[in-house]
Amino acid sequence: MRVIIALFLSAFLLASCASSRVAFKKDYNFAKINSIKIGQFSPASGYPNSSSVVVNEFIRQLLAMGYTVKTDPSDKADVELFGSVTQFNPNRKYLMQASNTTNTTGQNIVINNTQPMEINGSQVYTLGTSLGPDANLSIIATNANCGIAAYLKDLSTGDVVWSTTYSYESLDLAAAAENTVRYILSDLPPEKNK
Repeated sequence: MRVIIALFLSAFLLASCASSRVAFKKDYNFAKINSIKIGQFSPASGYPNSSSVVVNEFIRQLLAMGYTVKTDPSDKADVELFGSVTQFNPNRKYLMQASNTTNTTGQNIVINNTQPMEINGSQVYTLGTSLGPDANLSIIATNANCGIAAYLKDLSTGDVVWSTTYSYESLDLAAAAENTVRYILSDLPPEKNK
């Protein structure tokens, strides 16, 4: 009995961790979409070029999927893609200096000689010590992350037919943006994916 309860709880927790953040209009025929117009994407705060990076990645991946992609506001298309960049944090590296000393009780103490800095990204790790005469210099790195919220609007009806959001963390910003867009486009209903 305990094993069954443990399996049930494990399955519940795994299912809740993998929940989809996508919604789509149930009766919409996604197979009829051949052309997608790229609409307005708002940039992440503090990164005005983030929307351009994300839009270019959507264009590249939509073309690779076989869609006709339009960017001119006067162009006709089946649907229009809108969105916002919710996270856009580049990977960063910091040089930190620390000195080892021993206190009166013989304990080894590490003293950080630098000012505290904000560290973007959610994963922080050390790359080891720096080269050179000062062995007390360490290189600390953070991962990049990119988050996007997007939706499709049918241009003949004005209805929003699909909406999703996703964020991804990677070693560099280009990979984070690429994988965020890839995951978002994989959320399109199966009959839509060509």
